[in-house]
Amino acid sequence: MLVLKQQGFAARLHVETASLCRQEALSPEDTVILDLDLPNGQAAGLVDRMEREQTPCRLIVLAGVTSRAARARLGTAGPMAVLTKPFAASDLLALLGTPLH
Repeated sequence: MLVLKQQGFAARLHVETASLCRQEALSPEDTVILDLDLPNGQAAGLVDRMEREQTPCRLIVLAGVTSRAARARLGTAGPMAVLTKPFAASDLLALLGTPLH
């Protein structure tokens, strides 16, 4: 998060998905960076919820597994990028400036 703030991004940390869900509505300009390894399947649950509610924001998933395995765990989630851990801060910053497919 420090890297994001140093680059001028308005970053907020949520240690559990419930706190993010209580936030105000997300917009297309927002990006959710989500760690797939959150306990109790929280990450997959949040992705499902975002898909059901057609949340318009961008999604970047951080995963300790390959991109293909992460996408398999997340099911049919819409546009997202997957960064496999460990990754360089420059990789994350590059995704924030790139449209997701």
